[in-house]
Amino acid sequence: MKTAPTMVTLNGKDLGTLGLIVSRVIGWRDMPTTRRKTARLAGRDGDTPVSDALEVSPRTVTIEGAIVQDTFAEMKSSVDEIGGRLRVASIVRFIDNDDRFMNIHTAQYEVLPLAAQFTAASIGIRIILTALDPTIFETANTQISFTITKNNMALGNIPVRPLITINGAVTNPSIIYRDDGSNIISQMDIVATVAAGDRIEIDSTLHTVKHFIGGSPSNIIDNVTGPFPILDPEDADDQFAASPVWPTLECTPTASCTADYNKAYVS
Repeated sequence: MKTAPTMVTLNGKDLGTLGLIVSRVIGWRDMPTTRRKTARLAGRDGDTPVSDALEVSPRTVTIEGAIVQDTFAEMKSSVDEIGGRLRVASIVRFIDNDDRFMNIHTAQYEVLPLAAQFTAASIGIRIILTALDPTIFETANTQISFTITKNNMALGNIPVRPLITINGAVTNPSIIYRDDGSNIISQMDIVATVAAGDRIEIDSTLHTVKHFIGGSPSNIIDNVTGPFPILDPEDADDQFAASPVWPTLECTPTASCTADYNKAYVS
């Protein structure tokens, strides 16, 4: 069975190993439509912005190319496997100048005969993927350490929800998120005593707070006040500057902490 250069992976499966040769990818770098949420408010003319959050349309990506194999049976096997993987795929990666991925919600594909439909070893293919959340993430994880001394959170161009780990020993820790001017944007306070060797994990995506004691987790969300941190590049001075002043995280009283996230982009 022939293989082709790595261009597309679905859930970690390199489609080049199935003979997929990609000719072009449409929509991968396009920016989806964005708008600010507005409403008509009493006493004001026209539509008024009611939220700073962007509403972003789904992203559709089309992959065009061909499956090239030595025999019709090998080609058919590749087509069947790609179809099966598309039905269960949740993550797609395109290998270009930087390795990034997006989460897929719906997928379809078409096969386009290039020669004798039932005997040729090669066939054209068009794969159409739709991401309801159009965010493109960096594959590489970003991990930034911080203590009571705040540290910069370098970001992409849209907000991310970090996984924050607080390592013991510390009592009643607070996680403080500040903008580039050191203004407090959010603060999460946790009532807990964390012994040396234990930790607290704050998952801002799943909205969970767990206290790991001897490796065993317990839910302590009832001991938490304040919002989950969201790292937003708009809290930087200028995210497109050569050396932006990024927003920061800190922990008080001091503890050894980390923030893990994948930088995110809208295009």
